[in-house]
Amino acid sequence: MTHVLVLSASPRRTSNSDILADEAAEGAREAGAQVTKVRLAHLRIEPCDACDTCQTSREAPCVKHDAMQDLYPQVRDADSIVVASPIYFFTVAAQLKVFMDRLYALGGGGDWTALAGKRLGLIFTYGDSNPLHSGVANAYATFRDAAHFLGLQIVDVVHTACGGQGDVRQNPAAMQSARRMGQRLGSP
Repeated sequence: MTHVLVLSASPRRTSNSDILADEAAEGAREAGAQVTKVRLAHLRIEPCDACDTCQTSREAPCVKHDAMQDLYPQVRDADSIVVASPIYFFTVAAQLKVFMDRLYALGGGGDWTALAGKRLGLIFTYGDSNPLHSGVANAYATFRDAAHFLGLQIVDVVHTACGGQGDVRQNPAAMQSARRMGQRLGSP
């Protein structure tokens, strides 16, 4: 059975990006996948201190004892990962950025293959009606570069402008796109 890990970065439970994350999760379940959803904003994840202890060997763990210790095995075990984030001040939410920085620990001993071959879906929501002015291009570029380095395959990207909280429910195209993304990522 395919395992899909859905990471929602919004600090609001019913935010537009979280609604689309739920839609992707439902699509993955429809495809027969086991789905785990994690709300990053509700976890205690400390920033990386750049101590490099995790880089001394493949087995050296991150020395921080926070929620990442539970997330590392979930990330390693997932076949596909969905990342959903609002765009705040022209890039991903801070809750996602700190998570991304802490993935550094998965490259212990210079072996960066821990995530190689995993499929990745990206969901971004933003307030500006013009995606080129919203910061979504910056967020996508960050993931594109990281995915290339780590050997992840970006399978799909869903992004949409949204006004108020929950407005994405009135956007059937975005809702359907997120569900289709989940179906693709949930299929073997």
